This record gives sequence, C-alpha cells and structure tokens, in this order.
Amino acid sequence: MALNFDNLIVDTTAFLNNAQLQELGKNIVTTEDVVSEVRCKRQLRRLIVLPYDLQVKNVEADAVSFITEFAKKTGDFLYLSATDIKLLALTYQLEKQLVGVDHLRTEPILIKTLEPLTSNLPDNIPGFYTPTQQNGNNIIADDGDNENDAESNAEDEDEEENSDSNLQEVPELRFQHADEILQQFSRLSCQTFSSDVNEEKEEEEDEEDSDGAAWITPSNLKRYGQVTQSYNSNEIKSHAVACLTNDFSMQNVLKQIGLNVISLDGKLIKEIRTYVLRCYACFHITPQTTRLFCPKCGNKTLKRVSIKVDSEGKQHVEINFRRPLTARGKKFPLPRPKGGKHAVNPILCEDQRVPQQRLSKLALTKNNPMDPDYIAGVSPFVMRDVSSRSAVINASNRTDIKYWMRKNPNEVIKRRRKK
Repeated sequence: MALNFDNLIVDTTAFLNNAQLQELGKNIVTTEDVVSEVRCKRQLRRLIVLPYDLQVKNVEADAVSFITEFAKKTGDFLYLSATDIKLLALTYQLEKQLVGVDHLRTEPILIKTLEPLTSNLPDNIPGFYTPTQQNGNNIIADDGDNENDAESNAEDEDEEENSDSNLQEVPELRFQHADEILQQFSRLSCQTFSSDVNEEKEEEEDEEDSDGAAWITPSNLKRYGQVTQSYNSNEIKSHAVACLTNDFSMQNVLKQIGLNVISLDGKLIKEIRTYVLRCYACFHITPQTTRLFCPKCGNKTLKRVSIKVDSEGKQHVEINFRRPLTARGKKFPLPRPKGGKHAVNPILCEDQRVPQQRLSKLALTKNNPMDPDYIAGVSPFVMRDVSSRSAVINASNRTDIKYWMRKNPNEVIKRRRKK
C-alpha cells in the first residue's frame, strides 16, 4: 500500500516521469514556476488531461525568507534555483497552516564533532600482507642484540641440518615387480563409506533454497516492497503535507526542517545530510557555504563535503578521496592586469577591489509618456546610448565577472572585420 497524503506538493520531475500522483495524495499542489518548466509537447498534453485537479498556489514572502536562511545554514543554497526555493516555501507554508510549526526545526542540527571516516578493516586479513611501521628503536639494535641474533641464526642452521639428516634416514622403497606393489597395498586397511547420491542432491537443493530466500527476485519483489512501505508508513507523524521531489538538495533541506519527503515510488526518505566547505590546501572546515575563499589561508581551494549523523549523535565528515582535484584555472599563468572602468581581471583574493561597472546616464534614462508628471521633450521616444564606452563593449551583459575562463586567458581574441 502506497503512502497517501492530504496535500502533496509536486516538483517538475513528477510531470516529466508521468507519475501517478492520484495514488499518493488527495490534493496535488504546485507553483506556477513548476508548470512553466514543462515545455515538451507530449508532457503539455498530459497536463491538459490529468486524472486529478492540479492546484496552483502562491507563496508568501515570509516562507521564502525562512527557506532561504535555512538553506544557507545547511549548505544547499547555492544548489537551489528560485523555483526550488518557492516549492520548499510552499511546503513549509502549508505545514504551518494545517499542522503548525511546533515540531519543525528553526535551525539545522549543530556540528558537534567533525571526525573523518576511517577504515574499520582488521589488520590480519587472510590473503593480504599489511606491513607494520617500525619504530626507530627497532631499527637500530645494540651489540648485545646482534650477538643474540647470531646465536639464533646458528641454532636455526643446526635444526636445518638435523632435518636433512632425518630425511636421509628414511628408507627408500624400491619395487622391481608389480607383485610386490600389490602386496604392499593389500596390507593397507581403508574404511569405506556408502553415500547416496539422492541425499546429496536434496542437500544441495536445500542450500540453494536457503540462499535464494535472502535474494530479491521478481517473484518476491512485491512482498519486499510492501514490507518497506508499511515500515515507512508507521514512522510518519502527520499525513497532512508532503513534498515529492528527486532533488537531493531539496530533500536535505526538507528533512532538516522536519517535513515529509517522498520519492516518485511513494517511499519515505529518512536520511539527513548537511554540507560544509573543506579547504584541500590547509584542511580547514567552515560551515559558511557561501564563501569562495578559505577564511584561514585565503586560497580558492574550498570543496563541498557532506556530514552524516550517526546513531550516537556524532557527525562524521565524508571525503571522497577517489575524486581527483580539478586543475581548471591553475595550468595557465596570470594574464596582464588591465585598467579602466570596465576591465575584467581575475579575482585572486576575497578583499580585492572591483571597479564599479555602471552604465552611462543616457542608458539609464527611462521614458514614460503615460506618466501624469511626464515632461515633454524634443522627442517622445527614448534615446539609446550607442556611442559611450559601456555601450560599445556591451557592459550590461558583463555584470558577472568570470575570473577563470575555460580557455587560456592569455590567448589573443580574433575579432571579425567589418565588411
């Protein structure tokens, strides 16, 4: 039996995958931005003939501000779009109206201990050699130790000689005729056991059945799904509001707040994860996920890592050492710094001064002839700025300064000639 909620807030992934939402919730709610993201003709036709009534609601400003501040604390704000924030705010808004906010968190779980994950493998693994580190005292030995070692080596040599002599004392059995060999074998007494082949086959079948019971097969897939769904349904405190999404950042924010999150299959999501920034130059960890430069060493070497909470309440940092560090922005020398008001220079530190790339006054002028306080001029049409420096280089589209491009910053730009 699938989970059923009174109000189900739906993300774009549900419409893209054609999920049967009428089986998961009574009232299907979404925002206008989510509907506008559906652009495929086939999916738009499905929206017209939905077997349920799709409700589109607006979001309050208080809920949006709460979700924005909460996402900054969990480290997911940079990975959420405006549509995602509005959808999270709508979930929080309906939960606040129908259930209340007493059971919800106002801040994420605080970081108690930051411990890197260590391997719990035993030292003595059969089939593997694990060398142990030797201390300096073991490497440098005294003269007395050398004498003891020499004596032990001499004893080992004596033991080897004795073992060789014992081997030589064994009489060699040489048989010249086949009759002598048969007589030697007849003296041996061997016990014989009768084993039924059918019993061995039955035991093998029993072992196969016992092994197959632990595997999930197409025959027992439904039974395992019912067990997990019943287990999830017992843990839900309220069936009033839930959000359906596959975005990991949205799921983390919702779970940190304490809201219900389900997947496309109707399964309840229970895992909580928080992200922090770790500097791979000085190994400093900061919970401020909006920073670009390390607060300790000042380099742009911050990398997002996840933190998990165990059953004891301790938090462990999960670092993926298999993922190589990218060399983008580090393989080319720095370009020559350029001056002027509209120069684009690489940002190398957090407190670097950036020129104010403002447009000209002529480009900022607005013309509204329908305004009652409008003063008529020479022409009722607005004047476009086409001759200033900012208009020539198109400064309005250069607000976002990219201090490292994908190509070589020292490469000469080829400009097209005017025909």
